[in-house]
Amino acid sequence: MPMEAQQGSGYMLFRDGKVWMVANVQGQTMVMDMARMRAGHPATGGDALQQEFISARPTGQKARVAGFSGEVYELTWKENGQTRSDKVVLSEDPVVVEYSNAWLGMAAAMGHEMKNRISGYLRKEGLGMLKMGDSFEVVSIKPGKVDARRFNLPKSTFQMPYMPR
Repeated sequence: MPMEAQQGSGYMLFRDGKVWMVANVQGQTMVMDMARMRAGHPATGGDALQQEFISARPTGQKARVAGFSGEVYELTWKENGQTRSDKVVLSEDPVVVEYSNAWLGMAAAMGHEMKNRISGYLRKEGLGMLKMGDSFEVVSIKPGKVDARRFNLPKSTFQMPYMPR
């Protein structure tokens, strides 16, 4: 699952169960193993998909995000000991579900714990997330087969060394 950044000249690549960041820094292509980099930097706890899931309640509202139909839910979770909630748009569309599952697989490959998490609820219910409050919104998903060459890591690169904190 290649993911391109909106700014800068780089992209993330989820391949063979690993997440790679490929960036062009001053003309030098750099490849970083994100799990190795994350190992030296503990999670901050700010990612709602990784927080303790409490409930997801349909509001009865419908929404269209990035060309896909979805249903609005009131999502409730526990973060740093406090209960939080926000409106999310979830979809049963197979393209959205496949995208979300790939994205969640990428998060798991980076070492995020998935037990009793919002991500577990999405997988169990066969839903994909299109929007979460004002913090996350899918802009586009291009369904279809991706050219296998997009999953190749660049040759002749500088591998970032592991730097524990």
